[in-house]
Amino acid sequence: MLKKIAAFFCLAGCFQVAFAAEFPSLYYQPISAFEELDEEEFFYRQSCDERDFDYRASESDQLEAYNHILQMQQDGFFDADHHLVSRSLNNPYISDDIWQHVTPYLIPDDHPAKEALDKIFSSSRALRSVKAMRQAGFSNPVPGYKGMIVTKHKSIPGYLIKAYLDTTNIPEWLALTHRAIGARYIQNTIDKFGYQGIMKVPKKWIYPLPAEPSPPQEEGYFRKNFVLVVENMKILSFADNEAAYKRLITKKILEALYTVLREDKLVDSVYIDNIPFSRDGKIAFVDTEHFNTTTKPLHLEHLARCFSKSMRAYWLQLCSNGIQNEGK
Repeated sequence: MLKKIAAFFCLAGCFQVAFAAEFPSLYYQPISAFEELDEEEFFYRQSCDERDFDYRASESDQLEAYNHILQMQQDGFFDADHHLVSRSLNNPYISDDIWQHVTPYLIPDDHPAKEALDKIFSSSRALRSVKAMRQAGFSNPVPGYKGMIVTKHKSIPGYLIKAYLDTTNIPEWLALTHRAIGARYIQNTIDKFGYQGIMKVPKKWIYPLPAEPSPPQEEGYFRKNFVLVVENMKILSFADNEAAYKRLITKKILEALYTVLREDKLVDSVYIDNIPFSRDGKIAFVDTEHFNTTTKPLHLEHLARCFSKSMRAYWLQLCSNGIQNEGK
């Protein structure tokens, strides 16, 4: 009998170890104890999110993205504070046409990060190289896939910077404007359905670089005129995010996720790395580049493996039949 009892507790102990290994920070822990993504892991994840939309691919692809921006502007996806933006910079390197299209998404003059950004980018040509960015105070400014750098600066806490180096031959205004529009597009859908308590999207603004200092006037340099300022969503670590998707998902959350993914055709948000949980318990749509996509299928079923057994079954039911009371 004693041997049976000992065997039982041994088995229970093994189960505890296995559970804790699979859900490292969720084992008997509240949401407040979740581990925020560490800096090195964060930058790696964010830079890898630039995997599908290639602005160097072809002129036709760039034209398609450009036309998409025009349509979004016509549909009214403008920054409510765009009237606060100053055009007094008089940067001769930015055409009137580009100014016209980025202006609705420019960072307002009264934004809390604006003064620090002006000081940082007026002091040196930070985008000249990785070394120059480090010297300017940016953290771990390593180019990711297709050259996108995602970084932080101690002078602008609570925000991230997405940028391309002057050595990257990409029309950055197009790539960054697309992301700024995407953030507003997704936020509009969250507000429309009243999902603010379940999910969120980072606000994104375009910051225009000062005309000087300039990059070297040499072959291999392609002047960049803009960077993207992004709210830091304080997303969870890889392990904790996977665990959160097993533990925190409910039918209500699944219905909200299903609705937003379908409504906005978010083809690259069917991976939990792009819709991670944050420390406040909300799902954050950090990939705002791929929205309203009609050229690629929306594989909702990819998310099923990330949920618990019962939630997986409900998700597949949604994928097949939709929300039963939808439209009533």
